[in-house]
Amino acid sequence: MKAKVTSKRDITAYEKLESIIQDRKYPEKYFLECQSQINKDLKLAIENDTKTEYVSLILPPIFSQLTIWDKEDVLRDKDIIYTILNNIGNKWMLNLICLKDGKSYVIAQDLEVQKKLEKLFHKKFKTDIMELDNVWLRKEIMKIAQEQK
Repeated sequence: MKAKVTSKRDITAYEKLESIIQDRKYPEKYFLECQSQINKDLKLAIENDTKTEYVSLILPPIFSQLTIWDKEDVLRDKDIIYTILNNIGNKWMLNLICLKDGKSYVIAQDLEVQKKLEKLFHKKFKTDIMELDNVWLRKEIMKIAQEQK
């Protein structure tokens, strides 16, 4: 519910669902279960949510995204993530949406990719991770990259 594209309709639907479930911890429980499924087969999860396409000169051709509850759990397997994405190609980025933090973390190894993403977001990478101020969806990132041609 923190993405820029979240509509009033989305919020109303969420509030209705929340009133039916009556469990304030439900989102955390639900997304922890989703994350558990991702962790069971990280390779499949990444492959299923990786798009390989030319969008703009700013973005790498390989753009992966995972939505998880707690980034720390997934980042423990950072080397596995890198291996999976490097097997697809060397110019990639991963948008790791952490719902617990309400932020996106952009991960990229390639220095050229990092420089372009730093320019796009006006942020710096710390080693290979850039922390954004809020949740960014892939379609939002693609849109701003296309606008900055």
